Amino acid sequence: SRVTPAQNGCQTGSRDRRISASQRASNSAVESLADLVNPEYHPLVARAKDYGAAAVLVLSIAAVLIAALLLWRRFHTTGF
Repeated sequence: SRVTPAQNGCQTGSRDRRISASQRASNSAVESLADLVNPEYHPLVARAKDYGAAAVLVLSIAAVLIAALLLWRRFHTTGF
């Protein structure tokens, strides 16, 4: 069956949410593993946790920007 642009946008949005949730789960797993390996504070463990959190933040911002672009294209058809 043919997929309309609106349906394609919805599919992309749900894919973004799944990717973002997957990244959050991966980050939580890495943080838990780091805590298990070294329960005391260590600068490298802290840095790894910070990088994981930064990756989640960047991916979340990208998902918001993609959703905004899809909404812009959906409701502002005279541009682009």
